[in-house]
This record gives sequence, structure tokens and C-alpha cells, in this order.
Amino acid sequence: VGRAAGSVEGYKYSHAMKNSGVTWVEVNLAEYLKNPKAKIAGNKMVFPGVKDDTKLADIIAYLGQFNADGTKKQ
Repeated sequence: VGRAAGSVEGYKYSHAMKNSGVTWVEVNLAEYLKNPKAKIAGNKMVFPGVKDDTKLADIIAYLGQFNADGTKKQ
């Protein structure tokens, strides 16, 4: 949460992801995790999305425990 999409060093992101301009805040995470292709068209990740709203909220809550650099929030 808080990191720009397509910005982790060493991973070969699609051009769509790298150039999306998306920052992973809760609303963007929810939109992407629910329907990845609609949020960032042309991304290469094969992921159908999470349709269950409770599971989606749980995933976002889990990710919210971490800083943008991946360290656990205090």
C-alpha cells in the first residue's frame, strides 16, 4: 500500500502496469483485485480477480499492514 504500480526492482512488468500511473491505495487495490483487466488494461498478470467482497476486504486489510517498501508497520 502506498507504492506505485510496476515499481519493484527486478520484476519484468508489462508496459501497461509500469505506465499505469496507479498508486496502490485502498480504492485502487479494491478496483484492481476485483477486476484487474478493467483497472489496468493490457497488464500481463493472469488473475481473474476476487469477486467476494469479504475476501477482497480481508486482502486489502492484510496488505494495509505493510509500508510501501514491504516492511511491517509498527
